[in-house]
Amino acid sequence: MRFKVFAKLKMQNKSTLSIFILVISSLSLVLFFQNCGKAGFDASNDGSSNVYSPSSVAPFAFEASIDMITYNSCNSAASQGQTFTFKAGSYESGVSSTGSLTEKVPKSGVRLTQDFVEFIKSNLKPDYPNPEITTEQVQRLMKQSLINAEAQPQISLRSINKGNRLGNVFFKKGSPSIGIDVIQLLGDLTDIRWADTIVAAALPNKTSIQNVDYFPKAPAGARNIEASFHFNTNAQTAEAYRNAFNKIGDVDAQIVVGFSYTNEAMLISPEASDTDMMTTANARGYQMTFQIPVDTRYTPSSWAYHPNNQVAKIDEYNLLTNKVISDANWDCGARFKIVRAEDASFLWSTLDSAVNQSVLTDSGVAAESKESVKAGIKVNLAQYYQYLNSNGSLNVDISGNVVNTAIATAGLCPKMDYTMLNVVPSQDSIYGVGVYAGKTYAQILEIVRRHLPDNQWDINLAYGCVVPKKFSCYPDESRKAADGGTYAGKYKVTYQPNLACHHKFDPNYYKANKTDANNAIPTDYCTEYVTVCTKR
Repeated sequence: MRFKVFAKLKMQNKSTLSIFILVISSLSLVLFFQNCGKAGFDASNDGSSNVYSPSSVAPFAFEASIDMITYNSCNSAASQGQTFTFKAGSYESGVSSTGSLTEKVPKSGVRLTQDFVEFIKSNLKPDYPNPEITTEQVQRLMKQSLINAEAQPQISLRSINKGNRLGNVFFKKGSPSIGIDVIQLLGDLTDIRWADTIVAAALPNKTSIQNVDYFPKAPAGARNIEASFHFNTNAQTAEAYRNAFNKIGDVDAQIVVGFSYTNEAMLISPEASDTDMMTTANARGYQMTFQIPVDTRYTPSSWAYHPNNQVAKIDEYNLLTNKVISDANWDCGARFKIVRAEDASFLWSTLDSAVNQSVLTDSGVAAESKESVKAGIKVNLAQYYQYLNSNGSLNVDISGNVVNTAIATAGLCPKMDYTMLNVVPSQDSIYGVGVYAGKTYAQILEIVRRHLPDNQWDINLAYGCVVPKKFSCYPDESRKAADGGTYAGKYKVTYQPNLACHHKFDPNYYKANKTDANNAIPTDYCTEYVTVCTKR
């Protein structure tokens, strides 16, 4: 008999690293696996039980990766349960290794490891009368291999630096939950519904091992890699997560795409003793770096206390070696302002009427000052909403009157002009690199819509903005138009990153109550963003 010892690491609670991080410690469950002769494997001629089975020494078979990550900084009360914080998946195809322009292969997904393919070629013989090793043979070996049986992809947010390292899972509520904080994907990869496609992408006689990003034989909902996380419960928590990714303080974070066993949360790792601290795993890590929004059209280009709510870059790691994968290049230049529906597009006459009514009924404005107050408000709001005429100047004069009445609408994110969809945007813009380069607006929109579907978001690529349809990313707090509020009577959003803005009037939030150049606490909300990152 031949035995192999392997540990399946399971989850138990420990004290939290912070208000939202739980250290998951690992137990080692030592399982002894005994193999006897299997069809298609080498067997002894004397009928003894001392039979060699490749499954007892097979290496881990799988690796997984993704090619798109979207971060959404919404954290208002209205957005809770209505939208994601992080969304990740595998979608994109590229030119094949043969250089064929017609044959496309997935850039990411699930595939067999090189070690496992070499092991198969060295240890399996074709089942007679088959001239080649069959998918069924490989699947049978994987199912009988303790390290591979029931292996299933998963995505989670984990620490990669402190204490128990990859055992530390970021969680939303009181303790980590499978399906919320650890999202298992597809299914048992040794099941024929997934295994046959994965094996066929590597064997037999393939010149390279290809990824699989879609499994047509799998049940609905388990055919591709995609997961969403919902963590932003308020401005303070949202920034704490971002700071963890930026390695600020005593915590850090990565999005981790790895494997676990069915209904288990711990990553499959080559470390198998109870003293191991889970420093490596059969997984990929995606280290996101966050930045304060910058707009070089203005001086200064950003406000020092704006939230760091844009993704600047992503570094992809092999967590078996904890080294950056040098040829994995990510682009995160597609950063979209999140615009409130009432700020997106409207008739200027609606705002004009709202201002007139607000000032007229405001007892705090003297009768002799009402006209000048109305004019000042309208000029300010025309600047805010970029209500411009054809030459780029304000379409409102100093008296508050409309200059060009043919221009009836204002707003910061109007519906995208469908006639532009076949236009290729300037290759000097954010759409000139990576998977966007050379594509039309329609083709780019198709990519972005993977994570921002049209029943939930309006998108104007030319304006660089998005509008949520079913919730607001900003607090719904009233303010009189005469006090500088919007025509809907709500506090304004800066939409311009160099201007002072309001985070949260909470003394426990380290960026709260930061004053502007006039030593006043800002009242306009800071802009929230959606950043779409794609792998080249």
